[in-house]
Amino acid sequence: MEVRADQGYRGEEVHDVLGPEFRAMLQAHMATANGLGIELFQLLDPPHKRRERSLEYWKNGFFHICVTDPNIEELASRIASSGGRQRSKVWRIDSTTNDYRLCYCEDPFGNIIEIYTHNYETLYGGMKVGESDAK
Repeated sequence: MEVRADQGYRGEEVHDVLGPEFRAMLQAHMATANGLGIELFQLLDPPHKRRERSLEYWKNGFFHICVTDPNIEELASRIASSGGRQRSKVWRIDSTTNDYRLCYCEDPFGNIIEIYTHNYETLYGGMKVGESDAK
C-alpha cells in the first residue's frame, strides 16, 4: 500500500510515528504460516539513505520490533516508567473501529517497540490495499 503524510488517517498515523520529515512510502504486510508478521518499507520521500559504513555495531541497527498486548496503554506506561518513553499516541489500525490499535514506544536504550492489540494475521491477514485508510 502507498502511505502519504497528507492523505487520510494512515498518513496521519505514520507522520506521527516517523516525524515531520516523513512524506511518502510504500509498505507491504506479509504473514507467515505460523502468524509471524513481516513488514517491508520503501521510503519514497524522503528516500532511504545507505549508511556510509555497513557495520556500525555501536548504533542500534533495526528499525523496530513489535509485540502484541491487548492493553496498549498499560504496557506503554510500564515502558515509560522503566526509563523508556511513549513515542506516539495510540492509533486505531483501521480508522473505522477502535478494536484494533497500535502505539510506538522506545526502550531505555533507544530501540523502537511497536505494540499491537491483536496478532499480525488478525490485523492484516485479509486486508486489501488501502482498506485500513477508510477515513
